Amino acid sequence: MTVAPSDGKRLLGRTSLKVCPIALGTIPLARLPKDEAVKLIRYALKEGVDFIDTARAYGPAEEYVGAALENLESDVVVATKSMARKAEELRQELITSLQNLKRDKVEVFFLHQVDTFPDIEQITAEDGALSELLKARDEGLVDYIGLSGHFTPVLAKAVEDLPLDILLGRFNLTMTEDEHNLIQKAREKDISIASMKVIEGGFVTRHTDLALRFALHGPDVDLVMIGCESKKQIDENLEALCNSKALTAAELAQINQSAQELREEAFCSYCGYCTDGCPLDLP
Repeated sequence: MTVAPSDGKRLLGRTSLKVCPIALGTIPLARLPKDEAVKLIRYALKEGVDFIDTARAYGPAEEYVGAALENLESDVVVATKSMARKAEELRQELITSLQNLKRDKVEVFFLHQVDTFPDIEQITAEDGALSELLKARDEGLVDYIGLSGHFTPVLAKAVEDLPLDILLGRFNLTMTEDEHNLIQKAREKDISIASMKVIEGGFVTRHTDLALRFALHGPDVDLVMIGCESKKQIDENLEALCNSKALTAAELAQINQSAQELREEAFCSYCGYCTDGCPLDLP
């Protein structure tokens, strides 16, 4: 058992949120029975994880989080997400999320899977989701605004045009100069950087240790969101946080060629959006 150090918390950009650098991702929890998922969430909190990432699209995960946190005295940041693009849709999604989570507010609400320029146009339209999210923030239902996506040019446009507090993307050891430039642009606006798919859904398992260290100890990422479905996985992630160091120049050179190969190949990153078939037609 490895407890996250209390003195290792990080301030997320311009927010007032200071948290453990590892967040509990909840996509895998949807595969578990409710009682097991609740126990696992509480175990993570006991070990020092204090940021829980969930979404309306993650099946029963929001309800599991709500059950785990009910009547629990713990300082925890809860983030959820919605793929709504219209104001009315976002309001309903937010109400449903708050009901599922059994909370009066969420600390972070992400505009989810913003992967195309038309997505941004819809979100920022007069009747778009952003206008309603800003209202919700004024009403105290949401503290901070985040955005998640997979494609660098779209994320760069979002950073330029939207009042974001946190940006969530695939910032890992396969990053190119474009991603590094995007992060720099976000930093200039004091937008916090969160990473998902640190090991690309397991595709880079031969570099798991290096991938975790790259995300946890490098200068680019503030918060690493990792989905877990066992105590062993939580312990391993916290072990990497507490007992590993930043990559050496030799290690960076070691993975450079493999990272280049990954960037050139389409592969499954286990995004979880393939219920009706992969949007990229991957096997």
